[in-house]
Amino acid sequence: MKIRNDKKGNITLEIKNRNKNFYLHSKYDVFNEAKHFSKNFSEKSKGINILYGFGLGYHIQEIKKILKKNQLLYVLELREDIFNFAKENRNLEDIFEDNRIKLIVSNNYEELIFQFKKINIEKDNSEFFIHEPSVNAIEESNIEFKNILDDLKVLKRNVFELNQINEMDVNSKFNKKLNDREASLFFDKFENIPGILISGGPSLDYTIEKLKNFKGKSVILSVGRSLRAFSDLSFDPDMFLIVEQSHTTRVHINNYENSNIPFIYLISASKVTVDAYKGPRFYFYNGEYNSNKENSLRTKSSVASAALSMLIKMGCNPIIFVGQDLGFYENLQHSKKVIYENYSERNYIMNDYKYEIIKNVFGKEIYTNKGYKSMKSFIEKLIRENDNIEFINCSYNGAKIEGAKYKDIDYVYEKYIDIKNIKNIDGMIEEIVKI
Repeated sequence: MKIRNDKKGNITLEIKNRNKNFYLHSKYDVFNEAKHFSKNFSEKSKGINILYGFGLGYHIQEIKKILKKNQLLYVLELREDIFNFAKENRNLEDIFEDNRIKLIVSNNYEELIFQFKKINIEKDNSEFFIHEPSVNAIEESNIEFKNILDDLKVLKRNVFELNQINEMDVNSKFNKKLNDREASLFFDKFENIPGILISGGPSLDYTIEKLKNFKGKSVILSVGRSLRAFSDLSFDPDMFLIVEQSHTTRVHINNYENSNIPFIYLISASKVTVDAYKGPRFYFYNGEYNSNKENSLRTKSSVASAALSMLIKMGCNPIIFVGQDLGFYENLQHSKKVIYENYSERNYIMNDYKYEIIKNVFGKEIYTNKGYKSMKSFIEKLIRENDNIEFINCSYNGAKIEGAKYKDIDYVYEKYIDIKNIKNIDGMIEEIVKI
């Protein structure tokens, strides 16, 4: 951490963390940068506002100028050394004396979470903000909190999820005591056998019944949400995978609790869901954050990313995407076969925080959002890193995925499955489960 000045002589900090050098505030004009930050705050702020990142307080002072009398701002900060430096080197009395601004500062993220959970968060009247340089400044000892914030930005976009982040630790501790087997038992056991990744996009309605012919001739791996899509069919997937910590995933396994389908789960996934499943269970670690590389998968953006990583590590080739739409089709985000009772697709989409436009597999424009674009980018990264594998996209009307050519599901069966004359995939899986 080195003291620097912007072009106008105002103090800032240059920080080196995880082999990266960056400025905590602009090296050109710290006040102008703070004004831009406060403008974004002004557009999205609500009655209760939570901000991660105190920094040197420039952006807090700008927010203070526009904060309304009936608004509250909670500021979370894990770097006590930076916070203390700011107190010693800048005049911040206006922040400390404002009873609308509440500071939660601790070097320990568990303590930070404990204090955070005391905040009376109101549904539809709370918003969460992130000061990006402060997130980048989080030290290795609190890396789990940074990882949670990174995933929150991409996946959750919801302050209520942050209020439950300690569930990850609770789930992990519980799941470890179950003494389940490692998902790595399946790694490298299915060399050059086709793998089918079943996601829950609208295009799944077009393809899922046709997958009956693929059964026994390929590895069919479903994300947890899509498991229910098989409930009225004459066949099941070969395995299913869940990464979410939320206990709402319990509904994903309704009527499947006693099946023999291998359940692959992230160690921090919902303990309620994991414990309710009485069939064969196999856990893995998050390869993005965990040093246990032998039993880890890449789960950066989504459950689909983890499922794709699983098929890659199993040795599958080609890997075929089904229901991986990464966008909206006719105001639908999910397949009608995976939508739960009392769930409104329209309400979800109408409340989604941002629309963007991308091209689908046929070159037509479709709506997507920032979260889906991030997922798409990470999937494409995995594809680039595994150029020895052929990737095929069978998500009819879904987003174009670079590196995965679109092919109709019937064509794929004829040219990639039937011609290979592969047999006894069920037996291969059964042998691993018996180990």
